[in-house]
Amino acid sequence: MDDRSTRPAAETSRTERFRTRLRDRRQRRAWRRERRKGVVDAYDATNRAESENLRGGFFKTR
Repeated sequence: MDDRSTRPAAETSRTERFRTRLRDRRQRRAWRRERRKGVVDAYDATNRAESENLRGGFFKTR
């Protein structure tokens, strides 16, 4: 999941690092929200969160 430890720091661009960190955070938040709704499967939770993001736009989900 986290390839930043295996890759040298110079290889990872600043924006890429930021983007992955942002995505990880959003995904974790989505998993927590979905788990409260009773969804245990992380894959399902991610899919739901992604569809929500596509439907509502980026800033509405934050």
